Amino acid sequence: MTARRLRRLIPTLFALAALSLVSAAGSALAADCDIDIRDGSDYLFDFNSEVSDPPRVAAAYGGVFEGEAPGGRDDSWDDWGGIFVAAPSADLAGLGVEDRYLGPNACEVVAGGREVRYPVVPMKGLEVQHAWFVDPGPLNGARILTVLRNPGAAPISVKLVQGFPLEGFRDEVDLGSDSGTVLAATSDGTRVATPTSTWGVTTDHEPLAGSIDFDPALAHVWDGPGGATRVAEVFAKTGDERLYWTWVATVPPGGTSSFISYEIQATVPDASAIAEVGQASAQAQARQAQGPASLYQGMSAAEIAGTMNWAHPAPTATIKSVAGANSGRPVLLDGSGSLGAAGLPQCGIVSYAWKADDGATATGPTFSHAFKPGAHKAMLTVTSTCGASTGAETSFVVAPSFKLGKVKLNRSKGTATVKVTTLAAGKLTLSGKGVKKVSKKLAKPGTVTLVVKPTGKVRKRLFARGDAKAKIVVSLTPASGAPTSLRKTLPLKLGD
Repeated sequence: MTARRLRRLIPTLFALAALSLVSAAGSALAADCDIDIRDGSDYLFDFNSEVSDPPRVAAAYGGVFEGEAPGGRDDSWDDWGGIFVAAPSADLAGLGVEDRYLGPNACEVVAGGREVRYPVVPMKGLEVQHAWFVDPGPLNGARILTVLRNPGAAPISVKLVQGFPLEGFRDEVDLGSDSGTVLAATSDGTRVATPTSTWGVTTDHEPLAGSIDFDPALAHVWDGPGGATRVAEVFAKTGDERLYWTWVATVPPGGTSSFISYEIQATVPDASAIAEVGQASAQAQARQAQGPASLYQGMSAAEIAGTMNWAHPAPTATIKSVAGANSGRPVLLDGSGSLGAAGLPQCGIVSYAWKADDGATATGPTFSHAFKPGAHKAMLTVTSTCGASTGAETSFVVAPSFKLGKVKLNRSKGTATVKVTTLAAGKLTLSGKGVKKVSKKLAKPGTVTLVVKPTGKVRKRLFARGDAKAKIVVSLTPASGAPTSLRKTLPLKLGD
């Protein structure tokens, strides 16, 4: 460790030093970055932005210089790898300084002192930034976030490499991997790292009975559940100093693509290799099962929406229940109680899309629509600023805007009266074949009486035989609701 400590004291100059020390959020970066943060289980993550001169190799730039287990036990790594951004078809063996994420010797500490963010560096037409969030618990370990922003007007495709794929630099940069490193576990149980696995555990010794791990076991989580993009290649092999994984990404114009992985130390008091591999594997599995509030804490909405290799946090669509609806006035559907994502205030609702069963559509948190009487359904789809959508459905019953009441016959005149109770103001009309049309304008809801007077053939039959049937239609056209009609057949009588 002494040589690495001495290197920190040597001033470094390199071509990118002229970059402005400003983060993506616009806040100042602290020069001579050297930050120690412990996770919730007291594992140390020691950050710095040391860069060699010339910048042939950047020892731990944008990463962890060394780690330490609880009680002062030795670290799990010497230096945490590097970040490379290369052409999609690039040969990893030929990566150079131009492909390496290198910035000023500076960093920014945010998220209540839990996250270290390194400078934004222009690479391949993108703005690249790297950050580590050290978890306060209950899970231990640190989240590694690499963000690719495209400020241009055309999509840009790149190969993103995390780790160190080059041979011969073990003393400069590694992931706790050397010729004695063992790939002790993988997510699929094969102990072979492939793009179908999502995590692996490295240790100093085969996890056999009685074997002692000199350094703590180290879990590497490179992909999560539900992500749209998976690693294109992952290299973690027993007896090889290299350990890295790659993603191929196309960043849309003006867009952001983010990639999340984890490094997790695991140690037990007796340094049992079996126990430490088991603990590291359990922590890796816990990371796969963690909720969005844990996974995305401290990230911006754009970074969350741009995350490619984990599922986006789902919003919650909520529709307030509807009661007492009638066709005389529009039904108000209220989705304003929908949430962007639980525990993530940066995830707001960016759009609301409504669709009713009668084909009507609308946008916005509320939907006011006139429904005809009957049973109805409406669907709401909400989309959050964090890149996910979800839907909700509500069912409700719309009553007619009026009801027909008691019918009274006038035998001396051969007419009838019908009482109508309305739930809305509007134009009330009585019509039908063989009856005189009657209309009334109602300024307010209430009960009115309509007179049914026979005409034409119905009147002739009534006066010829003393009885007849009139088929009437009563309609209410409200000011803003749905027109509603009810039909009724009335027996008319004349004489005793």
